[in-house]
Amino acid sequence: MKRVLIATAVPYWHRQKGNQQRIFELVSFLAAHYSVTVFYMGQEQPPNDNLNVSYITTNPYGVWTDFAWRFLNWMPTRLRTRLIRMLNNLSYRRTIGAFYSARVADEFRRIYAANHYHAVVIEYIWYGFLADAIDKDRSISFLDVHDVFHKRVESFARFGRVPDKVVNENEELGVYRKFDYLIAIQRVEFDYLNGLFPGKALLAMHPQQANPDIYGKRLDALRPVDKLNLVYFGSFGDLNLDAVNWFVERVWSSDLADRFVLNIYGAICDALTIDVPGIFIKGCIEDLRDAYRDADIAINPIRFGSGLKIKNVEALAYGVPVVTTSVGAEGLEEGVDEFLLCADDADGFRAQIFKLADESMRRSISEKALAFVSDKLTHEVCFGAIKQIIDEEPSDRE
Repeated sequence: MKRVLIATAVPYWHRQKGNQQRIFELVSFLAAHYSVTVFYMGQEQPPNDNLNVSYITTNPYGVWTDFAWRFLNWMPTRLRTRLIRMLNNLSYRRTIGAFYSARVADEFRRIYAANHYHAVVIEYIWYGFLADAIDKDRSISFLDVHDVFHKRVESFARFGRVPDKVVNENEELGVYRKFDYLIAIQRVEFDYLNGLFPGKALLAMHPQQANPDIYGKRLDALRPVDKLNLVYFGSFGDLNLDAVNWFVERVWSSDLADRFVLNIYGAICDALTIDVPGIFIKGCIEDLRDAYRDADIAINPIRFGSGLKIKNVEALAYGVPVVTTSVGAEGLEEGVDEFLLCADDADGFRAQIFKLADESMRRSISEKALAFVSDKLTHEVCFGAIKQIIDEEPSDRE
């Protein structure tokens, strides 16, 4: 069986954030076909699971930094959130050089040299320095890009914001050049990467399994007098905080409140203090299905950022119509006005929600969303190109 080494600093097994979900699905898919070793750079102990996965853990932090991170994670969530926001307000930013760790690089080099891996996958450009240990005559290398980060920085800047991790174009392109293949999560970024590095870019969207029964049952159970449920899911972060605040302050109105309620889920709730009729802070939820069973419309009023918005494709997998912005629809452009409704200004966003008060429209959009997920977002479609490349690699390549 071929062997694959995956390096990540994301504790993806929690599956609480979009990037955790993404990496979990990729690891699971590869583990179904190959012997997978995960080189985890962090403090946590990965779980013992039933996947065909072995773990090697290395802590990238020194004694005092390690203590600080452990103390931060020990704090109550709301207090930790306030501290992170304070650091953001003090313009605490990490450049790409800040992620380099000689300890991690040496340990990765040792692990790689001691075993034969047919393929190596590095998660995020921040750990691109690990590519220096990869022998191109022994292994093919993939960088799972997730976002084109210098474009993310530009997107934040248009709203006077700076993300917590920054990189310029030349630095990012320098990392890309180290790898055989670049995995893009959505079409716009694939086209950008493929234009710069023809033949190196792979489009691997986020896979989902269609859940065709849940939304149909919701439609059949509604009475004409019932208010419709809007749902929003968000982890803590500037992107999501801005989205919620903009929606509450600019989009939400008394006429919306007469017809809809908004339920907000996720870690973002610990940073919210909203006292507005019709808006409810629900907190974290273990099973998304519990929220989507009562969902009529999903909203994602994100105004800046990059990558594929995982919350959008999750909603589509449950057949729930989505109202988002042009930023939120990036990578899903083929679905605009089909299973995604978009608007970038408050009046337009409100109008798109009101359109979905029509049951027949919601039913039609739901059917199109489920068809898209079933056709375009299976694991085989999303990750098949990666598997094909690994399969074509000679087994005895040394």
